[in-house]
Amino acid sequence: MFRKILVAVDGSEYSEKAASYALAIAEKFGSEVVVLHVVTTPFFFVGIGNAGVAIAEYGTAKLLAEELENAGKKLLEEYEVKFKEVGVKAHLVLKRGNPPTAIIETAKEEECDLVIVGSRGLGDVKRFLLGSVSDKVSRHAHCPVLIVR
Repeated sequence: MFRKILVAVDGSEYSEKAASYALAIAEKFGSEVVVLHVVTTPFFFVGIGNAGVAIAEYGTAKLLAEELENAGKKLLEEYEVKFKEVGVKAHLVLKRGNPPTAIIETAKEEECDLVIVGSRGLGDVKRFLLGSVSDKVSRHAHCPVLIVR
């Protein structure tokens, strides 16, 4: 029923539960799992030119972005081990950008049949200001979305 499942992970308790659901469903249906981590990087606005808005990373922000990417790679490697231990094929994807957009785009690119996300993540303040990642994914994904509480 589910040939390919995307699970979004961010290191939170909720994404850990989402990954557990992905693992259980993948075992039952013999599915491949795409494990996605999205790094939201800090940018600084530097001006508006003829081509539109110019955004650049500088100094501390660039170092922070690199640290966040390294932490994301480590997190994905941990999930790869967990999935391999039970014989589930896992494909790891690390992207930079807006989490809901990256999740929706990756689900389409990877031709996933199901997206699994935690109901909450690490970004509570951001969620309050911008809206829930799980809410946006559930409204715009091309396939069913399982939101794990």
